[in-house]
Amino acid sequence: MNIGLYCNWGIIEYNNDFYIKSIHKNYIEAFKEHSDKLYILSKVKKTNLIKEYVKIDISNVYIIGIPWFNGYIQSIKYFFNILFSIYNLYK
Repeated sequence: MNIGLYCNWGIIEYNNDFYIKSIHKNYIEAFKEHSDKLYILSKVKKTNLIKEYVKIDISNVYIIGIPWFNGYIQSIKYFFNILFSIYNLYK
């Protein structure tokens, strides 16, 4: 079974690896146990590591990045980008 999640956890890409807050990593690990492929639609930013972020094991995890924003009001300018990404997640 494949699972797709739309969650604005804020994923950091650093040196071709992905990092997330540890609490969200626990959710990812739980979903991975129940799926063949896990698709995560989330805002992604290339930046230096942040102390409380941990590396994600991306085996069987596919990250669909959307632009970084700081709140749902700010996300309005990315509405069509997000909508297109949700459509791709659904496919």
